[in-house]
Amino acid sequence: MTDLVIAKNNKPITTSLIVAETFSKRHDHVLVDIRELITRGVPFFQETPYIHPQNGQTYNMYEMGRDGFALLTMGFTGEKALKFKLKYIAAFNAMEQELVKISQGRPKELNQKAASIKAELNSRKALLTMEKQAMDEAKRIYRGHGNFDDLAAFPQLQAMTRDALELYKRNPTESGDDIVFRLNALVDAYLANLSKQTPMPDLNFTHTLDEFCTVKEVSFVNKAKDLLDAFNWLQKHKGITNPYTTVNTLAAGLIRTFKKSIVPVPGWQFQSRIKKSRGYNFHRFTKTIDHDSPVKKNSLPGNLRNLPDQ
Repeated sequence: MTDLVIAKNNKPITTSLIVAETFSKRHDHVLVDIRELITRGVPFFQETPYIHPQNGQTYNMYEMGRDGFALLTMGFTGEKALKFKLKYIAAFNAMEQELVKISQGRPKELNQKAASIKAELNSRKALLTMEKQAMDEAKRIYRGHGNFDDLAAFPQLQAMTRDALELYKRNPTESGDDIVFRLNALVDAYLANLSKQTPMPDLNFTHTLDEFCTVKEVSFVNKAKDLLDAFNWLQKHKGITNPYTTVNTLAAGLIRTFKKSIVPVPGWQFQSRIKKSRGYNFHRFTKTIDHDSPVKKNSLPGNLRNLPDQ
């Protein structure tokens, strides 16, 4: 693999080509992300030509320093992306050590530059730690085990958690929260129907309003078959593919996502209460309900019994 960090004019940089190779992304897609940041006024990218080694043609790429790299890769989520970010920090460490070696026989200014790089490195390490914490907080909140408002005392962490929540909404498969994504899509369709009378799935929705007559909570209780039909409705009308074809596969997905010890039985129903806040759907309470009594995991078929519990 190409070195993630290279030196140019005594400065550590990386390029869009290196980022694309490292994170297994198409270079043209990385260019689109960079140009989107540039249109928002981000000044950390320098366009430069390069010659393709195979066809000899000249193309453009972008060079970037630490700040540009951090902003660009903020949207790269998941365990694999986090590992590569950690490799970037390690590469930066190695370059810092190299600069220190070089600075031993050079003027005082170079020593100051090495000290500045070390300070920047420590800052980046702290930022990476907070980014991981924000990803963890976002996943907890997205799955209904946390509260966004509890982070109000930590505004920077709250802001980063908000960004991570937005990424989870757009990339549910990577985060492992595809069921939450579909439940949110059902709620969004219901809310759109309230204001515009657009088509919506056939579920028993109810909602409550706050003091400003804004929807603050949406609930529905339906049989498993109804929820499967609603996911099929999303596939037909919203283009969201439904991987759950039976009640058992749906039950397995719900258990993996919400990690509940109470599980579906014949005739089970699904209840979800969703709090609307700051444009997001926060699942505050989700469970399965049986008309008579709950059934524990040890009474399930083996394919469901071994799923993880909380």
